[in-house]
Amino acid sequence: MSGALTYLYVPGTKPERFDKALASGADAVVLDLEDAVALQDKDSARRTVADWVAAVEPGDVEIWVRVNPGTMQEDDVRAVAHPTLTGFWLPKVGSADEVAAVDTLLAEVCPQAVVSPMIETGGGVFEALSIARAPRVRFLQIGEVDLAVDLGVDAETDDSALLFARSQVVAASAAAGVQAPPAAVSRNFRDVEAFTADCRHLARLGFVGRACIHPAQATAARDVWSPTDDDVRTAREILAALESDGAGVDADGYLIDEAVAKRARRVLDRVGRAGRAPRRPRARDPAAGAGEGAHLTRHRTLRPRRSAGWWNGSASPTDPGRPMSTHPFDDALELEPLGDGRFRGRTTAQYNNMVGPFGGVTAAILVRAIELHPDRLGDPVSLTVNFAGPVAEGTFDIQARAVRTNRSNQHWYLELSQDGTVATTATAVFGTRRETWDDIESAPPAVPAPEEVERAGLPDFIAWAQNYEMRFHAGALAEAESPDSVATLWVRDSPPRPLDHVALTSMTDIFYPRIFQRRGQYLPAGTISLTLHYFATAEDLAAHGEDHVLATAHARRFHRGYFDQSAELWSAGGDLLATGHQVVYYKG
Repeated sequence: MSGALTYLYVPGTKPERFDKALASGADAVVLDLEDAVALQDKDSARRTVADWVAAVEPGDVEIWVRVNPGTMQEDDVRAVAHPTLTGFWLPKVGSADEVAAVDTLLAEVCPQAVVSPMIETGGGVFEALSIARAPRVRFLQIGEVDLAVDLGVDAETDDSALLFARSQVVAASAAAGVQAPPAAVSRNFRDVEAFTADCRHLARLGFVGRACIHPAQATAARDVWSPTDDDVRTAREILAALESDGAGVDADGYLIDEAVAKRARRVLDRVGRAGRAPRRPRARDPAAGAGEGAHLTRHRTLRPRRSAGWWNGSASPTDPGRPMSTHPFDDALELEPLGDGRFRGRTTAQYNNMVGPFGGVTAAILVRAIELHPDRLGDPVSLTVNFAGPVAEGTFDIQARAVRTNRSNQHWYLELSQDGTVATTATAVFGTRRETWDDIESAPPAVPAPEEVERAGLPDFIAWAQNYEMRFHAGALAEAESPDSVATLWVRDSPPRPLDHVALTSMTDIFYPRIFQRRGQYLPAGTISLTLHYFATAEDLAAHGEDHVLATAHARRFHRGYFDQSAELWSAGGDLLATGHQVVYYKG
């Protein structure tokens, strides 16, 4: 999810303000190519924004571009597309089809980008739910000035004129499972007291954060949406009471149930979005803004989503036998049992891929669902995951069912869905292992020890990759074509974490698409199906501990939009831990 509470607009024709906006303390900078740019200046603004985006290193500040609607939109997107961008604000969206068209374009030119559709017409208000469910949508917004004109209402003197539209967009966002919308801009940046009161009113309506046109507004908006110490203390007490006693009444006589707990979790969610310590980004081009020491941003803290038992170091609420840990991988795998083989989880920003969550963590959370199931027999033997559609940010449900249980093995079927739509299916075999004749007909690649290989991972904008320590012996990502697709590296979780079956599952997918290596460039690509075979027992993995895993992968053929990928994961002692096989689609 986004860590932003404040979004500061900057006209695309004002490059002298770009660095100042980055240093302003706002969580996100929105470079505007639409309303703030006259028609005759569109081309030059496009070039100016593209040059700055390509040269800046924004740190933790999100960088968005508001593009033009209609015929200029594709030219805008193509001109400014860059891995640095968080995404695009799409004005005057009236249907989900418009967002789907942008999704197709971004898959080609800016695959990591997300979008924020802006509702600015009466038709858009009534299509808000379908728009929110469109691909890549992080949150909706309302363009209130244009919307008021379209509706023929006077929102300047009567604030209630847009109440229906505001409530519709807030409700559609909740129903679609996307982030709550930030409030629209206000032209009032001189009367901070009145602006703050307006922010509080919009917060009560369900908006979270605000688009701003002046740094003073960003400061006031942050104060409104940042929880107080008392808010945080109360939220933690509520979750602690719910964890220990279930639904009931607190010391003050108020009912504590899941609805109250949900509100408490939202408070703690905003702690992660507001409580950040200063950190400075770096300019990628020293000539561009050299000496501008004011590129100040803030480091995001992880969102605490667990109950009070987490902070007290007690057992996991989803698995009492599993000790708690603050490792982000365990946060990503947290599941809430709903009964009858159903579990609820939530995507985490730390394991985001270019679009949606990292496939490895999706596969791992399916394994975790079986591990938590009361009917489970043994440990994983094999897993096949079919990525049928995108997984959007937010909550998801997993249904796990033991299809058949034999004496020593057990067959599972799983579905991961959002809002009733299946996004991923899987089959798995779990089983107990016994003493037999053993042999191995393969051998690990001959490579230096991990400490002798330089650490080098994937670019910063690939969020999930920052959770792994990677040391490439061969096949590091490069901007040059390669005669083969072989990648070999030492890898482990970062920070280090003892290896278990869920971590091993995720690691089998740490290889970037083999087509990137062969062609020396990013191309639209995605795994369709992933199959894993596990050889390591729980005892083998316990003995392995936090040591590095030797991982190697290659493709056999690239043909008519699909290629295969075969992977092997080895222990430092030369034991084959698991193998993986994928079918991947690609364009280009």
